[in-house]
Amino acid sequence: MSISLLKATTLNTIIQRSFAFSAYSKFVKDNYSTIKADNMGLNNKECMKQLRSAYQKLSIEEKEKLKQSVSEEKLLFEQGKSSMSQRKILRFCKKYDFPVRPPNNPFPLFVSDRAQGQQVSNFAQGRVALLVAAEQWKSLPSTEKEKYKS
Repeated sequence: MSISLLKATTLNTIIQRSFAFSAYSKFVKDNYSTIKADNMGLNNKECMKQLRSAYQKLSIEEKEKLKQSVSEEKLLFEQGKSSMSQRKILRFCKKYDFPVRPPNNPFPLFVSDRAQGQQVSNFAQGRVALLVAAEQWKSLPSTEKEKYKS
């Protein structure tokens, strides 16, 4: 396996990970350490049996509370997923010396603003449109360029 393929595979794995829980898995995560601490000599299989029986003894209201908290966590996760993925990508890029995308500068923002609603059917038309945008950018006063810096 080539290094570039390995890096691309690892990068895709980092992006696709998620940690959405079910009510039972949340219960296990919250109570595993307490059961393990109470019974020091207990192996993992016996600990999981105790957790299963404790979960089965929960009332319907308690299970609904767990489900509600899981759904809230899922919602928060979905809202923060993109920023989390971006942080993971940046961390991965830094660790393995990938080039990190530079921050947006005003010119690409200007070009994308000008290109909205325009249809380009081939490369030559796109190149001409970019050259026209570059000339417009050069002739733009600095006060107008400031609008694209933020």
